[in-house]
Amino acid sequence: MTDSFEEWLHQKTHSLSDPSLRRTLHPICHQQGSLIRLNDTSYISFTSNDYLGLSQHEDVLQSYRDGIARWGAGSGGSRVLGGDREVFHILESRLASLTGQESALVFNSGYQANVGIVSALLTEKDVIYADKKIHASILDGARLSKAKLYRFAHHNTTHLKEILTKTRDLYANALIVTESVFSMDGDFCDIQELVHLKEAFQTWLMIDEAHAFGIYGKRYQGRIDCTQWAKSVDVTVGAFGKAVGTCGGFVSGTRLLKEWLIQACRSFLFSTAYCPAIAAATLTSLDILAPGDLQGQLAIRVASFKEQLTLNKIPFLGQSHIIGVVIGDEQEAMDVAQYFQNNGLWVQAIRHPTVAKGEARLRLVITAMHTQDMIDRLITILCSPYVREKIRFIA
Repeated sequence: MTDSFEEWLHQKTHSLSDPSLRRTLHPICHQQGSLIRLNDTSYISFTSNDYLGLSQHEDVLQSYRDGIARWGAGSGGSRVLGGDREVFHILESRLASLTGQESALVFNSGYQANVGIVSALLTEKDVIYADKKIHASILDGARLSKAKLYRFAHHNTTHLKEILTKTRDLYANALIVTESVFSMDGDFCDIQELVHLKEAFQTWLMIDEAHAFGIYGKRYQGRIDCTQWAKSVDVTVGAFGKAVGTCGGFVSGTRLLKEWLIQACRSFLFSTAYCPAIAAATLTSLDILAPGDLQGQLAIRVASFKEQLTLNKIPFLGQSHIIGVVIGDEQEAMDVAQYFQNNGLWVQAIRHPTVAKGEARLRLVITAMHTQDMIDRLITILCSPYVREKIRFIA
């Protein structure tokens, strides 16, 4: 006999792990810079992806207001059925120029972009080679594509080469996919070596720049811009919900790539178009990013924090502004996060399935909005006996 819907939900939720480990929502009722308030308690937040503070920049907010006055609160339809707006094309032209590509296409989110792009490019005759720690959105796109999926050890291009050698000839088209800055470890991929493997084994190469776009590179378009290999990357994905401070995502590449996605990318075709007012705000944010002042301020804050971690012998992961402090056990990670919150710092525990079992951690994000006093407070709690004795290091 079929269970009622409520009975099924009851069984599923109670089959989960310890209730104390379940994910919960924490509605923030006010934010100013790095200061947030939940209910009647204020915290310094070290969890935000608003790396440069642009979500609160007055010029960005004014562009948003002006955009609403001009276009309304929404687009009113999909891009191909009346929801297209001139501002989208202006933004896409700007993004193509920034990333050194022929063309760009805007999506409602980075997740929507990754799911749609991968599933539009590959079929059951093809193969995908993905870094073991790749984002869930790319894995979901891979599943939808029905292509064969191989996972190579994190950043291990030797392992990738071994898999390519054994399997590449078994499939039609092949895609290597990775992130330039990994969202949980804060480390960088080896773009040069991936390009070499792409060329040697005749594959395509896709790199997700979500956590790098707006921060790294000569034009602050991402880690690819730090190399000479921009033209060798077939598909570049970026996101606006991090350093840019708005929301949405994009892909850049050739004109033919854009044309194919407009025809075949289901997450683009069958979704109400991006909000035009947010597109206008995003253009303003890109203008503010251009001089590099905020990125310089962020770099100073990150360097200061890492220097203090090293001086205090606190092991950490991350080459970027994303710093992982590994606790290991999930319950202990939750307890440590609560200890930070009890001391006025909003820190969250990251655990399975976001990271591997046994690698639960604190994901600490340093932003341009943090002051040195805020960073010093964070270090003080990290150095407390309670926290220090629970920290592990995973290479």
